[in-house]
Amino acid sequence: MLRLWPKRLHAGLFPDQCWLRTPADELVRKIPLGAGDAQGMLAAFDALLGEYAHTSKGTCTVSLTVSDSVAAIVGLPWQDALSGPEELDAYADACFEQIGQTVNDGWTMNSYFRHYRAMGLAYALPTAWLDLLNEIIQTHGMRLDSVLPVTAAAFGRHRRAGNGKTSVLILRETNRTSALVYGASGLVDYTMEPTTKRGPESLSRLLRRLAGAHEIASVADWSADSADDTAWHELITACAPKAKYTRVKRDAWS
Repeated sequence: MLRLWPKRLHAGLFPDQCWLRTPADELVRKIPLGAGDAQGMLAAFDALLGEYAHTSKGTCTVSLTVSDSVAAIVGLPWQDALSGPEELDAYADACFEQIGQTVNDGWTMNSYFRHYRAMGLAYALPTAWLDLLNEIIQTHGMRLDSVLPVTAAAFGRHRRAGNGKTSVLILRETNRTSALVYGASGLVDYTMEPTTKRGPESLSRLLRRLAGAHEIASVADWSADSADDTAWHELITACAPKAKYTRVKRDAWS
């Protein structure tokens, strides 16, 4: 009997839109303004999977990148004394508590360090939300492979500049902008700025804060909106005029 590998689909789930990248195409469903909360995103994704399942054949697995707004995220300063997974999780809990975020049994948490002596990252997703997401995917005859908040996906897969200078990765969503700052040894800072109705002002505020703390040599810019225009490029260049600018593709970490 000939065994066929299941098709692997990559999807994104964000407050203003969700998308599904298939072997042949990319399906996108816009989410109405005000309807992009955690449950609204699931409803839109359910409809999007229905569109694809209606025309597809065979088994599919789905890897998801989701909005940071669904998750709790915190940077983990390096600790030499951590000796195992249990101590790491306890340390991550303590870091969450320091920012006023309680991560209890209702959350599914993961925490790790990518580089020796560099900052790590912990993220948690609501377990009930994950269960519902898995149920939706199974309803359409598919299997959930992985779910990562976009900051966690970037932290695990982004290739920082290899020149030892400070580089910044900007992650822009409609309701928030996050930044990962890298030095010679790896991650040195993680920060986030909520996006108000004046989105450019929020990004400017974040960049000014980073420029005051770091000598930025390069900026990589990612957006959940693949149709984003050049205005953001101009704004970032104005806030960090000496930094080299690079636009990161939306599917860079798929």
